[in-house]
Amino acid sequence: MSDIERRLLSCLTDPAEIARVYDSGLRPEAFEEPITRAAYAFTIEYWLDSQMKMAPTPFVIEQEFPGFALLPDVEESPLWLAESLQRSCAVNDAQEMLREAAASLHEDPIAALRKLHASAYQAVERVSPRLLRSDMTDPQERRQRYVERNQRPGGIGLTLGIPELDAHIGGIMPGELVALGAFAKTGKTWFLVNAAVSLRKAGYTPIFFTLEMSIAEIEDRIDAMFSGVSYSSLSHGDLNHEQMQRLTQAQDSLAEMGGILVESPEEGDRTVASMLARARQAGADLVIIDQLSHMEAGRRTRDLKDHRGTVLKQLSIELSRPRQELPCLLAVQLRRPDKDSKASGDIELHHFADAAETEREVDLALGLSRTGQERQNNAMKLRMLGSRRSDIKNWLLNWQLSERTEISVLEELR
Repeated sequence: MSDIERRLLSCLTDPAEIARVYDSGLRPEAFEEPITRAAYAFTIEYWLDSQMKMAPTPFVIEQEFPGFALLPDVEESPLWLAESLQRSCAVNDAQEMLREAAASLHEDPIAALRKLHASAYQAVERVSPRLLRSDMTDPQERRQRYVERNQRPGGIGLTLGIPELDAHIGGIMPGELVALGAFAKTGKTWFLVNAAVSLRKAGYTPIFFTLEMSIAEIEDRIDAMFSGVSYSSLSHGDLNHEQMQRLTQAQDSLAEMGGILVESPEEGDRTVASMLARARQAGADLVIIDQLSHMEAGRRTRDLKDHRGTVLKQLSIELSRPRQELPCLLAVQLRRPDKDSKASGDIELHHFADAAETEREVDLALGLSRTGQERQNNAMKLRMLGSRRSDIKNWLLNWQLSERTEISVLEELR
């Protein structure tokens, strides 16, 4: 039995010490011995069940794990012992990852690198500190947050590409998940492209994960939206000389600003963990994903409903990871409309295939819809279907793709 593991468990008879070790990020997986791993997991569960007010006594541990006795006196610091276990766990994980990668390196080096990347992310998560509590005794961080908010009257959130929406909700905040729902072929991708272009023009770095369309197709849409030239003319190769010059100048400007990251992960890399790890690695300010139905849960799920619910929950948790918060704009295809909704063009939250999961996990639910008449008039309705931070507003959008490429507000709908 590891002496360090036993010494650490012998220190965890005080709730305050358990809290410090728990916050350091020590997880049961760091324990090599099965009995000490089980004893640590039991200690944490006992402490949590008591609302973090009680620790298991030596008598409780010995009753739960016969033959396992705690040491009466330990001189080492519990945090030092915990860090020693984490270092040992990291070394073991790294060695195992490298052995597995080396075994398949010659046969398929690219697959080996992908597996190594995914395993490394999981290994880091096993030893990452937990930052899930605040006692609010140090107000400096909060004061700085409020100063930054006051310096930006619209809020500290990032733009979603519609100034009127941004002004109403204060933008999308770090750690928030925005779901944009629409029926098939309604305009979800265009809304996402407009958000990406608006972010880059504002000086931020979006990363656009396209899981359905090709990278080239998204690039065409970004070029059209950034330059304002007609997407219809661009896609049909029918730009005149003036439009071509305008497009070229816009492309140069976009390049000078730093461009926009557009990626199409292969199957196996479409999990929440993989895409958010890539976004953080790239230094992205906002994650855009098109769309939910093509994401991978990373584990076996019972059915499509379970699959979508699992992905939404993973997104909600991973985006709001303390000190690593990222905002995300996610496209979601709605269920086929019934006769009433098709006639009116209006959509509601219940049109999401998993309305309960969506309402629970997302911070803002938006919907795009339009009638046949609105399509002819180059108009689109943007509806707020649910929001944690604001009341509901709706707008009629100017949706131009033919004469020029532009999305803007025509009027607020009452």
